[in-house]
Amino acid sequence: MWLSGEVSRRVRDIATRAGLSPEQLLVQLAAHSHLDDDGTLTAGPFPSRWFTGVDAGR
Repeated sequence: MWLSGEVSRRVRDIATRAGLSPEQLLVQLAAHSHLDDDGTLTAGPFPSRWFTGVDAGR
């Protein structure tokens, strides 16, 4: 999978804060994702402790 530089940095940052490798984070995203009826790909909730200190609005 190709990710832009910005997205790649965000994935690495979130993974580091969650104590995971980027690959492990992407596996978790894939495991929690599903297609909505309108074709939108979404991921279910993750434990909030993974995201302590991460600015989700970036």
